[in-house]
Amino acid sequence: MIRPWINTREWVRRSTWPIMSGLLVVSVAASCEQRMIETVAGGGNVMPAQISDAFGATAGGEPTPADTRAELPVPQLGAHPTDPGADALVRSILASLDSPARAPGGETLVRVDRLRNQSHCSQREFASLRRRLADGLSRSGRSDQIRFVADAAEAAHYELHGTAYLVTASGFDQWELYLSLRPAGAAWTIWRADAAVRMLRQPRPGEPEIILP
Repeated sequence: MIRPWINTREWVRRSTWPIMSGLLVVSVAASCEQRMIETVAGGGNVMPAQISDAFGATAGGEPTPADTRAELPVPQLGAHPTDPGADALVRSILASLDSPARAPGGETLVRVDRLRNQSHCSQREFASLRRRLADGLSRSGRSDQIRFVADAAEAAHYELHGTAYLVTASGFDQWELYLSLRPAGAAWTIWRADAAVRMLRQPRPGEPEIILP
């Protein structure tokens, strides 16, 4: 039998390459492990990002999930902007109170549950309107420690009275509010809006909710 000619160098290279590759991987892993042990021994912390980088888990320079999370913007508490119309209403109300009544914590409370519904909308929608009005005025009055509440059961120093009608203006359904302010349980008026105040029936992102004449 005639044996085929064998290139000895090629055979050695092919035979030993898997062994050499395996030894290389083991060597890299051992080196990384040694680096982690030295870091911990020196009082340092081994972070997941270090482990990923050591073993090449982020090939191509792509950011790890941890890096991506770190780049996401962190929402800021209390960053909700105030409504210009609500700002003007609160300033007008405060100007009429020479020495506003305060709770022990220094806060002035105003209930808005005295508004009367003169439209054909549901009571559920009207309750939502009162909450929106209270929330908007409260944001504007936070720095002056005046808070507006829609809960009829909550004690308050003043009451926002008035009537509410649904109208269509500028192509949008709006609430038309006629507002006045009284001391809680009293029949006399401290403050009254000069004209009807309007609120959008359906809020639009980026648009003021409270519209003054």
